[in-house]
Amino acid sequence: MSSGFIHIVAGDLEMLTARLGSLDADVRSMDPDGALSGIGAAMPGSLTSGAVSAAAASLKDLTDALGSRYADVGSGTAELASAHRANDAAMAELTPRTTSGSALQWAIEKGVGLSDGDVGRHPYLESRRRGRSLGLAQDNGHAPVIPT
Repeated sequence: MSSGFIHIVAGDLEMLTARLGSLDADVRSMDPDGALSGIGAAMPGSLTSGAVSAAAASLKDLTDALGSRYADVGSGTAELASAHRANDAAMAELTPRTTSGSALQWAIEKGVGLSDGDVGRHPYLESRRRGRSLGLAQDNGHAPVIPT
């Protein structure tokens, strides 16, 4: 794979979203007050006891902020996954299917740069219009191979 490209496998973005949600919950569930309460209880009224309480409050604020960041990234990843699915669906709708008939007919129906005037200027299209073959790949539902 070339550098600079991301290879997305089905389910990757959804799995990342779920893991980020789990990280958010795990980080926010940390209880610095509970972990540090023994220190304050051992020395009630001391300067250390007050410093430990302040540190526990600060740690709780920091873990909440970190959890919020994970939640934001998870939300963005969920939106990216949704956009990726929408793009895949749109491309599937625009892509010719071998069972739907000729790729040429599909291109004409979708208006992919073809008009009646274009047919006369393109050897393959002109031969199709006149019903003759240029010895190119037979119309089997795939895009024609046109030699350059």
